[in-house]
Amino acid sequence: MKITKGKRFSGGTHIPDRKELTADIPIEIMPSPDIVAISLSQHIGKPSVPVVNAGDMVSVGQLIAAEGGFVGANVYSSVSGKVAAIEERYNPNGTKSNYIVIENDKND
Repeated sequence: MKITKGKRFSGGTHIPDRKELTADIPIEIMPSPDIVAISLSQHIGKPSVPVVNAGDMVSVGQLIAAEGGFVGANVYSSVSGKVAAIEERYNPNGTKSNYIVIENDKND
C-alpha cells in the first residue's frame, strides 16, 4: 500500500463517550481525607528527601521534600496539618517507598 503525503481518512475516529451512567448526576465536591500519604518517589529519579519531621505542622503548598538527586523533584503538601510519620508504605505497583503521612486539620 502506498502512502501519499497529505492523504487523510474521511470522517476521523469517533469513540463513544460512555457517559450513560453519570450523564444526569450532578458534580459533587469530594471531602478532603483525614489522613494523606504523599510518596517521596513520584518520578523516575532518586526519591525526594524529607525536609519536615514527624510532629511538624505544614500548610498547603509548603515544601515537604527536596529533590534527592539526578532527575529529582520537589514535593509539596496538598493539605495543611500535622506530619504524623515518615514511613515506608506499599506503592500501587507492589513495591515499597517512603511516604510523608499528614493528619489533615481541614483548614485548607
